[in-house]
Amino acid sequence: MTTDPGIAGKSRTSPTYPGQDHVSLFIMKKKLTLSIEGAIVRKAKAYSRKCGKSVSEFFEEVVEQATNSKKPERKSWSETWGGTLQLTDTDALRDDRMGHLVRKARTKGTHMKQKRA
Repeated sequence: MTTDPGIAGKSRTSPTYPGQDHVSLFIMKKKLTLSIEGAIVRKAKAYSRKCGKSVSEFFEEVVEQATNSKKPERKSWSETWGGTLQLTDTDALRDDRMGHLVRKARTKGTHMKQKRA
């Protein structure tokens, strides 16, 4: 067992590999040949150099982000259109479902205002 320098008096070992303080994992890399325009190659090299990474590391990150990104969450119909429909008094007088919903919404709005007061 070795002492962990970050925690005085505490020691740690690997539960999977008794007697070992660390385990090294090696990931096999594959070579890939790409045909890319010269201007894009220069941009990739400059950007990766600026970030302190290799072009391969930069490319891996870009591919991971592109393939793992979630689709943007869609807004519900009410979030998108809520409050944009202008209802008139004529709509409240209608003798159909629309008229019923308008009257219900107006009653609910008045009821909520009375509750707050």
